[in-house]
Amino acid sequence: MALVCVFMTHTPVEGVPHLFDFHTFWQAGRDYAHGRNPYPATITGSIDRADWFVYPAPVAAAMVPLGLLPYAVAWIVFGVLLIAAVMTALWFLGVRDWRCYAFAFCSFPVLKALNLGTMTPLLLLGTSATWKFRQRPGLLACVVAATIVTKLFLWPIVPWLWFTGRRRAAVYALVGALVVTVVAWIPLGLQALKHYPSLLHQLSLAETGAGYGAGGLAAALGASPGIAVIIPTLLAPLAIIAAWRGARTQPDSRSLAVMIAVAVAISPVVWEHYFALTLICVALLSPTLSAAWLLPLAYWLTTSQQAWGSLWRTALALSVLAACVCPFPRLGRGTPNAANSSFPPQGGEQFAVFHR
Repeated sequence: MALVCVFMTHTPVEGVPHLFDFHTFWQAGRDYAHGRNPYPATITGSIDRADWFVYPAPVAAAMVPLGLLPYAVAWIVFGVLLIAAVMTALWFLGVRDWRCYAFAFCSFPVLKALNLGTMTPLLLLGTSATWKFRQRPGLLACVVAATIVTKLFLWPIVPWLWFTGRRRAAVYALVGALVVTVVAWIPLGLQALKHYPSLLHQLSLAETGAGYGAGGLAAALGASPGIAVIIPTLLAPLAIIAAWRGARTQPDSRSLAVMIAVAVAISPVVWEHYFALTLICVALLSPTLSAAWLLPLAYWLTTSQQAWGSLWRTALALSVLAACVCPFPRLGRGTPNAANSSFPPQGGEQFAVFHR
């Protein structure tokens, strides 16, 4: 925990606020509370010092309570929430071994997510809650809707719900996400909503080729920026196919882990802290200590927030991501927690899952 505190209070450049990304969220919350549009007109400037707010409007609305606080108070409150989110996420997945928590908080993506004050720890909480509440359609729909509204790249969770027989939850999640998004955008005006897709496209053009995802890999292999930016879109159908295939051939825990890994890999924008989600993949498959808990530590080999077209960095990051959905032997005593066992999904016997 001392390491976490050091990372969270460290600022690499004098004058940069603590939890740099959160400062953007905090300002968006203040703007939203006072009826101002928090979105930039265009994406300009260096992406490694970007302070653009590009999240959906519900995120700005959710930041209003913190935005009304002085920043010196708000960043501490948010930092505590992020630490709690990581710990709760692992607890939801049945992780009880303190050594697993130690490995999790020694992972560079987790530490970087906490240092920057990103939404990633909340995504860990959302994806773990998806598994925790998988048998409660109403609550499950709310969790998934909130997760994909926070970060759109996690949309593959919805086809996972559908193909594992949780179709009511999938529909409710989509409808809920749409309704919440539209309602949250009303105070900002229709023009801001119309401009948002263009803003996302500009963001993809600025960041895809420099990231750790499939688009970044294409750029590292020599693809032009125009080609690299469309790679994630071209791969989107593969996520749906993977969800369908996984539901038919794999336990639910593994198919969800694969969906999370796929969502990260094909995201148009992939910063290194996104790989904190590998912890969810590992915990889903091995809630007790195993060799898999060592895998996220490999990200210390590439501590750059972006790959910047480096083939070895991108290949390493994606290889570790893929390895985290592979089976590993447990270290020490213990058996897998019952919270991570598979069960026949609700409805649709054709998607029944068998224990392995």
